Amino acid sequence: MKLPTDCSAGPEFGTFTVTVADEAAQRLEAASWLEAEHFLGSFKPVGHSAIQIIREDGEAVALMQWAASAYHLKDREAYLGWDPLTCAKRRNLIVNNVRFLVREAARRPNLASKCLAAALRALPAQWHQRFGYEPLFVETFTDPESHAGTCYKAAGWTPLGLTDGNSRQRVEFYVPNERPKKLWIKPLRDDARQRLCAPELAPEHAAGESAGKGAPLPVTLKTLRPLAAALRAVPDPRRRNRFHPLPAMLCCLCLGLLCGAENLNAILRAAAKLESGPAPATGPAPAHPRRALHHCHLRNLPHPAPRSGPRRPRPRAQRMARRTPRQPARASGHRRQNHPQKPRAHRDPLRH
Repeated sequence: MKLPTDCSAGPEFGTFTVTVADEAAQRLEAASWLEAEHFLGSFKPVGHSAIQIIREDGEAVALMQWAASAYHLKDREAYLGWDPLTCAKRRNLIVNNVRFLVREAARRPNLASKCLAAALRALPAQWHQRFGYEPLFVETFTDPESHAGTCYKAAGWTPLGLTDGNSRQRVEFYVPNERPKKLWIKPLRDDARQRLCAPELAPEHAAGESAGKGAPLPVTLKTLRPLAAALRAVPDPRRRNRFHPLPAMLCCLCLGLLCGAENLNAILRAAAKLESGPAPATGPAPAHPRRALHHCHLRNLPHPAPRSGPRRPRPRAQRMARRTPRQPARASGHRRQNHPQKPRAHRDPLRH
C-alpha cells in the first residue's frame, strides 16, 4: 500500500513524503536501520503495527514505527477520564510510537520535529486504510536519563508524568526495572478527547473498539484473598443441585458488579471472558490481579459440571424421609376387609 503525504517544510527543508513500509524488503531495510543506528535496536510489534518511512525530496531521512498502546497507564487514564472497562474497550484508538529514528547522514537541527509533524498528519488516513479505523491519540515514552524529549515537545506533544518503572515480560507480565520513563501524548484531532469518551464512537473510529477483554479488576490481590475467604464461609442454603460451588458463583457475582455489570446476563458474559486453568497446589501467588481469577474456574459456571464418577448414595435417613409414610397399624383382632367390587353392567352388543 502506498499512501504518500507531501508537505513543504519551509525554505530550509525540502518536500516530505510519508509512505508505509508494506513489502517485506522494506520492513527488513527499516529493521536494519534500527539495528545499526537506534540505541534500542529493532522492535517486534504485537497487534496492529505500521512503519512509516519519511522521505525528503525522495531520500529516506527518518522512520517511525507504531504499535499497540500500553495496557494501563495511571496518568493516561486520569488525563482521558477513563475507567478500567473503557480503557480495555478503546485503547486500540491510541497508537504507541515505539521507535523513532532520524538517519545519521541526514541529521540537522529541527529535522526531527519536522518529520514528526509530517508523520502525524499522514497517520490517521494510513492507519484507516490499513486497519479500518482512525486512531485518536498517539503516545510514546522517553528515558529521562538519556533523552529529554525535545523533539516531541517541539512537535506539540504533552508530557503526562513518569511511569512506575516497569517492563513488560511474559512470565510475570510486568517486572520492575528501576528506570521510570516519561510519558508523552498528543491528540490527532482537536476534539479527540470528546470523541474518545463519547457514549458511541463515530463511524470512522467504531472498528477500533473491542469487547473489553483484559480489563483490570478494581480490586487488588490483597483485597481479593479475604473476599474469597469470606465467600467460602457463606453457608450453602441449597439442598440439591450443588453442581456449581457457591463460593465461585458469589465471587463471579461480586467481580461482575465491581466491573460494571448491571444484570445477571452481563455478569455471565463477563465471566465467560475469563480464562481458567488448574490451580497450583503450592507456589507463589500471581503477580497481576487478572491472573488471580484463573484459579476461580469461572468458565464452568454457565454450564453444569460433569459428574466425575458414580453417583454418591444419599444417607439412609434422607432415603427414608423421601418414602411415602406407611399407614398406621390397626388394632389387634381386626383385619382389613377387602370390599367386593360392584359387577359391571352387561352391555348388549346389539344395542346402539
